[in-house]
Amino acid sequence: MLIGLNLRAGITSAAPLFLDLQEFLGYGAFVAALLPSIPTLVFAAAGLSTAWLAFRASPTTWALLAGTVAAMCGLALCNVSMPSFIRENFAQKTSLMTGL
Repeated sequence: MLIGLNLRAGITSAAPLFLDLQEFLGYGAFVAALLPSIPTLVFAAAGLSTAWLAFRASPTTWALLAGTVAAMCGLALCNVSMPSFIRENFAQKTSLMTGL
């Protein structure tokens, strides 16, 4: 249940930011309409490959290494950007938010 909630939080929490992003970045109506649909499109595309990946269609060492590199790239991006995000959005609660 916790994994399910965690997976959905990134998708559902992004919508309130779209108007601020549009004002800050100045993109037009097309991007404003496209941006919220990207998660759904990615879920559909990635969902098609789930069965193939779940049954380890490529049980090779290089696939293990490539998957590990891809996962660690995502973690590294979050690890480096999270302190700046916390300082910018939770300046009064930096220690608490970093701990959480």
